[in-house]
Amino acid sequence: MFGHDNTFWWTVLGAVVVRLFTAEYEGALPSRLFRGGFIAFAAIFSAVTFTRPVVSFFDLPLDVWQIPVAALLALTGEGLMRIVIRATGDSKYFLSLIRAWKGGK
Repeated sequence: MFGHDNTFWWTVLGAVVVRLFTAEYEGALPSRLFRGGFIAFAAIFSAVTFTRPVVSFFDLPLDVWQIPVAALLALTGEGLMRIVIRATGDSKYFLSLIRAWKGGK
């Protein structure tokens, strides 16, 4: 499905389950369900969309690194999306990320 084998999908599903069980939920049941759905969507979207580009960017062999990178992206995708969304909407936050990346200068 979508050019990925069963191992990829089982890995992503496992990462989604881990992410859902480790997420913090607040508020009424409908908002918790919505948050859980968003987490699952973000995890799957990140793994499907960015696994091959990340492996290619680091010039790694796809047959070795596809599954570990997919799992990592599924676990961290939502957090990375939040950082990007916040950084693009808040220039001071974006500049603080740049300064931290350069070593605090």
